Amino acid sequence: MLFVLRRDADGRYAVPFASDAVREFFGLERADVQDDAAPFFAVLHPDDRSAVQGTFEESARNLTRLETVFRVCLPGRAERWLMASAQPEIRPDGGVEWHGFNADITDQRRVEHARLAEAQRYKTLLSIATDAIHILDEEDGSSRPTRPSCGCSDTPRRRPARSASTIGTCSSTGPGCCPGSGGNPTGAGFSSRACGARTGRSATSS
Repeated sequence: MLFVLRRDADGRYAVPFASDAVREFFGLERADVQDDAAPFFAVLHPDDRSAVQGTFEESARNLTRLETVFRVCLPGRAERWLMASAQPEIRPDGGVEWHGFNADITDQRRVEHARLAEAQRYKTLLSIATDAIHILDEEDGSSRPTRPSCGCSDTPRRRPARSASTIGTCSSTGPGCCPGSGGNPTGAGFSSRACGARTGRSATSS
């Protein structure tokens, strides 16, 4: 949606020009905001209204480009995210006028929020996990193991010789690696029940 937004020297806002999309974006007619932008601010989400107005004031004061994101709430319609981008210029009467556009970024924001939620779920899962978790790469189908922060390494380990002195010993004291012992088994593939077994104990003893 294209628009021209004007701020008079006395601080009053108006929208002397708006393209036809003003109906779709804000549920307004051009005449509704041509002399007073109050109806425009009225449809902004209450939590965003003061921030948007502050952005306008800062842009007018410093003559910096206006860039802002906000939500619009219209009766009977789902909440939508819009962005505004406009360049200010000084008017002869001391006011400021912006020439810019609005764009609907609702889908983009939904994707961003979904990714953030997924990242938080993953973080929570790692914080409570005691075993390795494999992360699937959706692009190439590969996976890599990720372990909780317990001193374990993601680097594959070589299986040591199965001597009585090494079976069941632990090389790390990190929590969660070996249930019952608090350490990480020296060799990959060892049963967690062997952790903490006495050194020197025969693998075949009962």
